[in-house]
Amino acid sequence: DLPAGFIVGMVFMITGIAFKVSAAPFHMWTPDVYEGSPSPVTALFAIAPKVAAIALMLRVTYGAFGSIALEWSQVIIALSVASMVIGALGAIMQSDIKRMMAYSSIAHMGYALAGLAAGTHEGAFGVMIYMTGYVFMGAGAFSIIMSLRRDDAPVERISDLSGLSSTHPLLAAGMMVVMFSMAGIPPLA
Repeated sequence: DLPAGFIVGMVFMITGIAFKVSAAPFHMWTPDVYEGSPSPVTALFAIAPKVAAIALMLRVTYGAFGSIALEWSQVIIALSVASMVIGALGAIMQSDIKRMMAYSSIAHMGYALAGLAAGTHEGAFGVMIYMTGYVFMGAGAFSIIMSLRRDDAPVERISDLSGLSSTHPLLAAGMMVVMFSMAGIPPLA
């Protein structure tokens, strides 16, 4: 049996890292920050800290808590499922591109946590592969979002993307590839 203080410390460490990666239910700040920040800051914020925090989560769970994977994997499974559901459903209801990307990142962190919850080396390897793809998906999406302008103003609404294929066919094709990749459509994922 593990001491109660150890279990509480483990839960607090996982909770702190879950807040950093925007895993549900610690995700509430993410859409507001994404929407309110300039797009280059949002792009950086959407990628670098999440990759670093997932790496830290791997190190903490597989390293410090590796011998008690059964205990921490239950917490990770709950965070993963909640993040996938809340992220996907939240993204559907958005009209702002950056808010949609925020909810998308919440769902993507749920996918990464699903691999982590396996508690195996294969699961950790899968998380590393997934996060590599996430870097390219996020960088591609935000690069296109930052390059789009309508009436000399940055594009912020999803409705502003209407007619993009006729005005900017290459950007539209790039956005299609990135969005299909984020949706997990093979072979783009």
